[in-house]
Amino acid sequence: MLPGFEPVATFRIEVGAPVEVGPGRRMVPVLGGTVEGARLNGLILPGGADWQSIGADELLTISARWILQTGNGARILVETPGLRRTSRPATAQLSPVKGSDPAAPYFRVAPRFSTTEPEFAWLQQSLFVGLGVKASDGVEFEVFALL
Repeated sequence: MLPGFEPVATFRIEVGAPVEVGPGRRMVPVLGGTVEGARLNGLILPGGADWQSIGADELLTISARWILQTGNGARILVETPGLRRTSRPATAQLSPVKGSDPAAPYFRVAPRFSTTEPEFAWLQQSLFVGLGVKASDGVEFEVFALL
């Protein structure tokens, strides 16, 4: 049995210049952004960060944390652990998403949400996956709930 996926929202995250922490490690500040979709909408508040480690084959391990504020003022902690692989030979070995460019970088996150707001409790009761792309001023994820 194969799982299904339900679209949740598009996350557009604006980031600042990376701050190098040491060889292969850096912090990228989260400056803000938007979340727009059928099930979730709001603003990404400034002040979060993405802690990254760069490994072999240009594998970037992502560990971001930031706050989403919904239209009704609810605040949700969002964590987006993930991977971004930019090496073309390594990326070509991975199965691309149907209809995607096989030469595009592999960029996936597994968002986790934490909130005390009953209206958004559903975010803590499912698993999610995000398909990412790098933008000129940040990143963008299409987030889906795993059914």
